[in-house]
Amino acid sequence: MTQRPASPFRTVSYMRLLAVELAGAFLVSAVAFLPFLFLKSLFSPAFYGLLLAALALSLAVTLLRWSLGGIRSVEVDGTGFLLRRGREGVPFRVEGSGMREVRVRSSRIVVDLASPPEGRRSRKLTIPHDGFPQAEFRELGRRLAALRRRP
Repeated sequence: MTQRPASPFRTVSYMRLLAVELAGAFLVSAVAFLPFLFLKSLFSPAFYGLLLAALALSLAVTLLRWSLGGIRSVEVDGTGFLLRRGREGVPFRVEGSGMREVRVRSSRIVVDLASPPEGRRSRKLTIPHDGFPQAEFRELGRRLAALRRRP
């Protein structure tokens, strides 16, 4: 009995989702930093402002890094998967036979490759959750793990 290939699956990373996630992180952090304002003997309001500015800068850098070279889409078919990175959508193909291990975490998927692809030093390929819808990201992890187990 031959196994039917899995139906193709595609998920896309959206900048608006990433921006909402980062804005939420900023607001939660700003509220978490509020107790610093009440410790006036240790911290000044200027320190609180500096802390928020540093946080805003780090989140802006995260958004900039994603817009320049982040993973925009992942397409999984019966034999492997295709990543598209950056504004131009530069393709990067990985065959299922070239995958040694797939580890799925809530915030990222790490694929351990059998050998480093041309132009890369590392055998580990990380797909961060940045901008992907949560349900689609979970399905992507499930499909990549199943792709790894397929003979």
